[in-house]
Amino acid sequence: MMTTVAVTSLLPTYNAKADTSAEPGICTPKSISLGDDVSASTVDSGVATYVGGNMYVGANNQNNGGTYANLSSVQKIDKSYAVEAEGLTLVNGKLATNGAKTSWSSNGFRFGVVGFGAQFRPQSGSDVLVVAGNSTSNTSNSTGNMWDADNPSKSVSALGGFDNGSTGRAFVQNEGTGNNVTWYSARINGNTS
Repeated sequence: MMTTVAVTSLLPTYNAKADTSAEPGICTPKSISLGDDVSASTVDSGVATYVGGNMYVGANNQNNGGTYANLSSVQKIDKSYAVEAEGLTLVNGKLATNGAKTSWSSNGFRFGVVGFGAQFRPQSGSDVLVVAGNSTSNTSNSTGNMWDADNPSKSVSALGGFDNGSTGRAFVQNEGTGNNVTWYSARINGNTS
């Protein structure tokens, strides 16, 4: 004898609401142009990159010997030759950068505007980097804490410049001159280094 029981009151319920202003239909591919004309951009209100755990611009691989549970000026991620992320980047966990290249006048890893790409960006005045700083111990790239390079007792949600100072850090790019400026911002929950 088999019995089926429905226990709906103990199950969590979720309500996701889609943007109802959009027309329903099938997404069809279209050609886009790539280039380096940063003045010609297309507004993109969506998320370009979502990172469910921590984001490392450089590998957290303890020099090929595993991962560090905590990051600091001594226990650091490897250097990376990556230089930019186009559009809006959302990071559920923490952000650590350690750039090796001297692109963008040695300012480090650039969020939002790219030197070469589709030039899809959020509307001017929007965030291009959001870091929640949440604990990500249930993911494969967890970091317990990241400690400020100048203040080893200060826990941070965003950390950069392990080896090369400003070259290893990250920044948000604003574009244009005069009255024709697009500007962007970053929102980071918690302390930054």
